[in-house]
Amino acid sequence: MPYMRFQLLPNFVVHKKKYGKRSAQEEEEEAWEEEEREAGLRETAEYFHSLDSDGDLGLDGAEFRSFLLERRPGTNPMLHQSWFGSLDADRDGLIRAWEFDADLDEDALIRFKRK
Repeated sequence: MPYMRFQLLPNFVVHKKKYGKRSAQEEEEEAWEEEEREAGLRETAEYFHSLDSDGDLGLDGAEFRSFLLERRPGTNPMLHQSWFGSLDADRDGLIRAWEFDADLDEDALIRFKRK
């Protein structure tokens, strides 16, 4: 099961104009960080897809309950609705990618959709 990040990652963009020319080592480090970020996005997107049983790019109440029962068996069902409400920031009845993980968006979900 993938690690769920639920926090923002720092911005790794280095502006050439502000800091001057980057060394080869800095470019390698930036490339490595981008690869790590993409791998994390892929893993989270794949996990989100595994929870999204109807493929609508959002988790409804039933899909979220299944997620909770898998991750935290035996939790009080009264907490499920409270947790769902705390993640559903726009109150549309679905937990969207960006609500599930701040770094995940619909573009990433589409890019990493299993075929």
